[in-house]
Amino acid sequence: MTAGQRPHTIEDIEQAMADLALLMRAQGDHGLLALPIFERLERERARLLDVDDRLDQALLRAKARPSRSHHKPNADRRYSRTLAA
Repeated sequence: MTAGQRPHTIEDIEQAMADLALLMRAQGDHGLLALPIFERLERERARLLDVDDRLDQALLRAKARPSRSHHKPNADRRYSRTLAA
């Protein structure tokens, strides 16, 4: 990715896959030459979906955990992040 270029989204990749599939179909047997590009797009899409799935799972775990932001009165403050320096 070059400077100033935004990251590609899953939707961008899916649109590129659809466009490429139409081009490949229109080219007949010659369209098969673009198959490695199509397969690369499939891998990138799967990679992004995997990242999204892992992030969603992490967020669900974070929401399910009790909040640790409120200190109990008897908590050992030596381990408080705000006091660590």
